[in-house]
Amino acid sequence: MSTRNKIISIIVMLLIRICAGESGVTVLQSPQSIDATEGDSVTMNCTYGSSLGPVPVGQVSWSRGASRENATELEGDRQLMSRLERSKPHHFAKRKIFIKISDLRQYDSATYYCTVKTMTGERSVGNGTKLVVQRRICGNEFLSPPVAGLLVGKCILTVFLVLFGVVACLVKPKNSDCDEGPNAKSTTSKFCVRGFGD
Repeated sequence: MSTRNKIISIIVMLLIRICAGESGVTVLQSPQSIDATEGDSVTMNCTYGSSLGPVPVGQVSWSRGASRENATELEGDRQLMSRLERSKPHHFAKRKIFIKISDLRQYDSATYYCTVKTMTGERSVGNGTKLVVQRRICGNEFLSPPVAGLLVGKCILTVFLVLFGVVACLVKPKNSDCDEGPNAKSTTSKFCVRGFGD
């Protein structure tokens, strides 16, 4: 088929879709959900297709929110944009679209939606990828070396103090000069205190 015929076919296809009022574009995202931990990096994929043939894509965008209706564009999110990597326009022809978020934070937890806009202005939204970011709180692999060292030091100090207290309670001071009679308790207490003061 010549280039001219291809152009005519595409134009006819676009006209049919415009008149029909639908693009027939299906947008799929993977994975459906991701469980990650603070500091990790994750990649979300998006692909599209149509039973009517090739789809001339004009723009691809990503949004996040509790639902498609309440999702907001990532473009204006300052907390996220500096850590976000997106596929380039040349990936669109291969129908391979992705975003990669680095240095994850709990703030990033949300459902992310891929939106494909065709050359005719029609818009199709993907099924969404739910991201849940857990806080790093346990184990050395979840903590930076300085923080892990500090926690270990605190644990050792606590154990030492507990053992010292137990030993101090079990060991009774012995003084041969103290009275061992019926009034040993009070006499010993007074004598020993007086002896330490001398």
